[in-house]
Order: sequence, then C-alpha cells, then structure tokens
Amino acid sequence: MTRATGSAIKHLVTNIQRFSVNDGPGIRTSVFLKGCPLDCAWCHNPENIHTYQEFFRYEEKCTKCGACSDICPEGAVIPPRIRYKENPLGSGG
Repeated sequence: MTRATGSAIKHLVTNIQRFSVNDGPGIRTSVFLKGCPLDCAWCHNPENIHTYQEFFRYEEKCTKCGACSDICPEGAVIPPRIRYKENPLGSGG
C-alpha cells in the first residue's frame, strides 16, 4: 500500500484496550480500528468490519440521557425511559 506525500490517512478508532494479555505473551495496548478486510468466521469485533462510521448502542453503558435517539439517522432507537425514585411533580400519587 502506498500513499501520496503530504496526504493523511484517517481511521476510526473503536476501542483502546490497555493491559491486553490474552493474545500472547507480554503486556500490550491494543487499538481497534474500523475497516478490517479479513472477514473471519470467528470475528469477535463485527462492528469493525466496515470502514464507514456506524451507530452502536451498548445497554450496559447507557446513562438514559436520550442522546442516542436524537442522533439515530433511521429513527430506530426509542428514547429510554427514566425511572424516578420519587414522583418528579412532587405529588404523592
């Protein structure tokens, strides 16, 4: 692969995994980039296959802010419901 002088190659970073010890001896930092051309049947990072930016929602990281439903280009994400410990209107009902 060659590149023209003065041009910049840009990649989308999907994850930076520090203290990675699972893929061989030693401790390393792994940087995951979008655009993998290998098409492995056992792929553990299918979100990295395409080079274009995609929207992924991780339920365990959700803070119930609703920003995901605002930016979803297809309108496929339903705004999360926030459960209040107390009635937000202050009534006893």
